Amino acid sequence: MALGFTSGGCVIVNGGSSSESNGGSSSSSDSDTSDTGSSTGDTESSTSGGSDSDSDSTSDTTGDTTGDTTGDTTGTTDDPTGTTTGTTTGTTTGTTTGTTTGGVGPGFDPDDMGVQMCADTVKQDAYEIVGIGPAIKGDVLFMEVAYSGGCEDHDFGFCWDGSFLESNPVQVNVVIPHDGHDDACEAYPTEALQFDLSNLKQAWQDAYQQDSGTIMINLEGWQAPVQYIF
Repeated sequence: MALGFTSGGCVIVNGGSSSESNGGSSSSSDSDTSDTGSSTGDTESSTSGGSDSDSDSTSDTTGDTTGDTTGDTTGTTDDPTGTTTGTTTGTTTGTTTGTTTGGVGPGFDPDDMGVQMCADTVKQDAYEIVGIGPAIKGDVLFMEVAYSGGCEDHDFGFCWDGSFLESNPVQVNVVIPHDGHDDACEAYPTEALQFDLSNLKQAWQDAYQQDSGTIMINLEGWQAPVQYIF
């Protein structure tokens, strides 16, 4: 039986930022002088410029924080007198990561009942969340699952991808991996699971430098976010 850590803009458990800006301007003017007797002229000019800058910084507390800022500025000159119009757009995203655990065997540690930073691919045998659904008391998430089997011990985990999705309150996406160990039996037992969310809380505190807050946990396989208040 195992617990694990897992899955809008985002912030990650350490402090870092990277920015990228692209700026470009182009202007073109066409002037046509109709015949005054013997001469016609066409003038066309265009200018373009661009600059790119990237900066990355990372720092360690309990995890690493990286952020990316991208922005684009475009401008056009529409007439020979030099009148210019421009539009600027930009987006900022960030991700906060915390302590990493697990990532062995089926992609998670079956002996870790806390939040894990699991492997990219984890064992995910079929199961469903039953009963009244997930509920949190203190720092522990309780839930009941059901699955096909009955002849083997089944392992579960709580895997977090390390990202805080920037909303109010912030959100996290979590996967509950399941290793049925090739159980060929066809009974349909239920099992009560408990996951310690302390690592998730600590990651949030390190990222936002606050002691108390709220995290909305999006559990894969469950339709509504679970509210974690601490």
